[in-house]
Amino acid sequence: MHLEELASELLTGKTENANERIAELPDELRLALAKIVREGCYASWSTEPVVAQTAADIAAIISETSESKEIEAIAIWIRGIAEITEGNLNDALEHLRSAGEIFSGIGLEHDAAQTQVAKLIPLGLLGEYDRAIEVGLSALQTFEKLGDTVAAGKIEINLSNISARQGRHEMARSFCTDAARRFAEAGETEWEVMAQNGLANTLAEINEFQEAEAIYKEALATAKKADMHLTEAEILASIGNLETYRGRFGDALKYLELSRRSFENLRMPHQSAVADLEMGEIYQILNLTAEASEIYSAVIPKLKSHGLRSEEARTRVNFARLLLESGSADTALAELQRADELYTDEDDPSGSAKVCSLNARTANILGDHEEALEQITRAEEYLSKGCFPRLIPEFLYLKGETLRLLRDFEQGAEILTECAERAKALQQPQIEMLATVALAKIAFENDREKDTEEYLKRAVEMVESLREPIPAEEFRMSFLADKLAPFELLAGYYISSGRYELAFEAIERARARTLLESMSASAASGERTEYENLRQRLNWHYSKLAREPENGADARAEISRLEDELSLLKLRDSSLDSASELSTRFHPEGETLKSVFSKLGQKTLIEYVSFEGTISAFVLNGDEVRYFQNLTDEDSVIGYLEKLKLFFGTMKYPDSLSESQHLQLRKRIDLCLERLYDLLIAPLEEELEGAVVIVPVSVLYYVPFQALFDGENYMIEAREIVLSPSAAIWSANSERVLLDKRKSFVMSFSDEGIPYADMEARNVSKLLGDIAPFCGEESTINRFVENSADVDIIHLACHGEFRADNPQYSNLRLADGFLTVGDIANQKLGAKLVTLSACETGLNKIYAGDEILGLARGFLSAGARGILMSLWTVNDKSTSMLMSSFYKHLEESTTPATALRAAVREMITESENPYHWAAFVIIEN
Repeated sequence: MHLEELASELLTGKTENANERIAELPDELRLALAKIVREGCYASWSTEPVVAQTAADIAAIISETSESKEIEAIAIWIRGIAEITEGNLNDALEHLRSAGEIFSGIGLEHDAAQTQVAKLIPLGLLGEYDRAIEVGLSALQTFEKLGDTVAAGKIEINLSNISARQGRHEMARSFCTDAARRFAEAGETEWEVMAQNGLANTLAEINEFQEAEAIYKEALATAKKADMHLTEAEILASIGNLETYRGRFGDALKYLELSRRSFENLRMPHQSAVADLEMGEIYQILNLTAEASEIYSAVIPKLKSHGLRSEEARTRVNFARLLLESGSADTALAELQRADELYTDEDDPSGSAKVCSLNARTANILGDHEEALEQITRAEEYLSKGCFPRLIPEFLYLKGETLRLLRDFEQGAEILTECAERAKALQQPQIEMLATVALAKIAFENDREKDTEEYLKRAVEMVESLREPIPAEEFRMSFLADKLAPFELLAGYYISSGRYELAFEAIERARARTLLESMSASAASGERTEYENLRQRLNWHYSKLAREPENGADARAEISRLEDELSLLKLRDSSLDSASELSTRFHPEGETLKSVFSKLGQKTLIEYVSFEGTISAFVLNGDEVRYFQNLTDEDSVIGYLEKLKLFFGTMKYPDSLSESQHLQLRKRIDLCLERLYDLLIAPLEEELEGAVVIVPVSVLYYVPFQALFDGENYMIEAREIVLSPSAAIWSANSERVLLDKRKSFVMSFSDEGIPYADMEARNVSKLLGDIAPFCGEESTINRFVENSADVDIIHLACHGEFRADNPQYSNLRLADGFLTVGDIANQKLGAKLVTLSACETGLNKIYAGDEILGLARGFLSAGARGILMSLWTVNDKSTSMLMSSFYKHLEESTTPATALRAAVREMITESENPYHWAAFVIIEN
């Protein structure tokens, strides 16, 4: 057998008796075999690191059977390469040093120099830049003397990486250009691709984005064709970072996730840790702070264990920013101090400048603007030590914003204008947007009305442009969290000048946008297999918890773990989605208002807004928009809601109360409802005509508007009331719809907590034309999926749970598990009415932009036109009675809102406490 064939079998693990096969060879053939194994290691370590690790084991066996110093050196050399792939960088250096000494001792100058090439990788990653450059230049001279242009090119690639880390980008560019030329002349395609990636990285750092992009794409195509898996993963990460710089977050997510998966498959832990760091950064930019924080917590010890000081420092700075935003200042400062130490050890001026940046931001938050300016001055000194064009706009913004806070408007405006211009030229739209908002604030302070409006409108358009290409609902919803200022400032500016129509339009552009888009988009075509398997495991534990609540601790722990795993998997899969084909740009100016007025007729729409905790309201009827400023504050509303919660909680146990206690409790409930009426409705009372559409804001989502009391009557006695997440959502589908009762789906699941649920389902089924309900063990998730798509009415009577800790897992409890928000949103429903006769089905967590996340979102996203649901835990018996009455009236009513009003008025006539009926609200879209 030829030695090449033997080496191939050994490296691929096709022979089980490696020791015996090697021992049979004479000494001269063992040396030849060792060299072939070394070549196999070098050929594969960047594409298949596992082969390199196997090569180290084979070389060790060859060395053990021989007394050759050359074989010993080769074995140690290969072990050093394998240590690099495993992230053991200090061990790699020691092995490579030892191999080089042995080669030098036996007069093999070229081989000794080759070990220096490999040393540059761990030296660069460990931040030992001076030593790396010294080693590299020495080896470069040796290879040029010996005429080995390929080895010289490899040295130049590594010297380029080291120069780039120090901010010496022109030097890095020169090294990479020379290396690519050498490899091209030698016909070394794979190494030429690596040089191209390094060159493109350098170009990206100096904001030569178009040239960098072209080189990346060419290199990526070549790497794929040549099966260079490691290089391909590195290029994908590079493109992802480039797209992040440019504000193209959808593409950034895709490329970074592809890179992360590639490194994971290659089983390179140090590269996987860096890939995770990069995913954390894009999550942080998109305001997925919990996910980013979790990544950083896990990655820091990994980077530390591999000795990746620069990456560790970078992670700590990111983590410190998150901690500061969450109020954990002490922990944040500790992270920042450690990052500063690491950057100082690395002699990394750009990193030290970033620490100063965060210190300046912190000082501004604390009101110490002079300290902020000192930190910015320090940062400028660091930046002067290298070429860092991409960082300059950020520091110009910080300086201009700090001067604005110090009310030095003239100098601040000058610097912010320069910042906006530079950011635009360098394709940094986020910084440009921030600078534009700050310029608007200065213009407003100086009574430059036209400039204020133009700046804010421009900033809004920038936010829209950044958001448009972002895929997946989770990312789109989180993105706006810290970017609402342009919308709110523009609305505030219009309010101050009495242009309420334009103010209303500005608010609507940022309100529940993602929900509106998800309602118009197609439902998911199906989940990936891994997701489905994980969801089935989760449902088994849900069922176990329902069956054995007394043993719930273990089940809950496993449920929490699986939910986190499932959410992360969904997020990662969503990273690979393309941006929705649906246009996410909002209606042209005036179109939303025009649409609302065309649908209102005799109705009134109240849209509440909250600025810094103070609640105001727009009122729309006829063809006019009125604005009622400073109605109340959120804290006052919360106070009355807390009292209602306490009183309604007492009503859960009516048999324990005497008649006088019932009467006293009723008075207290009515008094709270009257106070809320005085705050939220009374100032608007004269404007109300006909039915009322209410668009709540923040805490007002928990207010039972239908039960607000004017001292004599509840609000629902006077008029129909529906809720909607935004005026745009309501106007999108507000036409009158006819319900076909024959197209109904009814399901229930009773237990000792809600014994009347099955009876309610049977009664409702009779009222809907004597259809067959699914009750008891028949009420399964699959039955819901199979039977709910093509019906007009869906009625579900079961336990409902709002998960404040994890709202996307709010659920309805069925016979075989929990039907979650995500499960519902993945359906394609045509229902004109969904009735959720269960507890807490109307509760939502409210995110920035008044995005709601709870069961309502699930059904609206799936296509439901209207939802009848509850705001709190309801009484099973009275709910059953209310539902029967509701469906009786639905037959003769024009809308579900009319039917609900009639059913509730019957209960009020019978002197039922609001606890029994006030929880139920109708959400329309």
